[in-house]
Amino acid sequence: MLEALTNVRRHAPGATDVRVSAFTDGDDLVLEVRNDRVPAQPADRSGSGYGVIGMAERVTALGGSLHAGPEPGDRWRVTARLPLGPEDSPFGHLPKGV
Repeated sequence: MLEALTNVRRHAPGATDVRVSAFTDGDDLVLEVRNDRVPAQPADRSGSGYGVIGMAERVTALGGSLHAGPEPGDRWRVTARLPLGPEDSPFGHLPKGV
């Protein structure tokens, strides 16, 4: 989710409300980054990277899902949902080295 925070700074430099949350929902760990002040017209994207694509690839490699998109009120939200394993080894089922 560090990339999501980097994107706030890059694409919404005037943001005054940035919220980061982490919680469980059933058998998933849910991580969210929300911010305000999303410009109506995207900033010049020349030289931009693959932030959302890269986040989605990493989350998918761990068996999860990622959603990134606008919300009402000129806001943006990135949500990563990752499966948790058993309580005694919550990340034991994940591949090593990702």
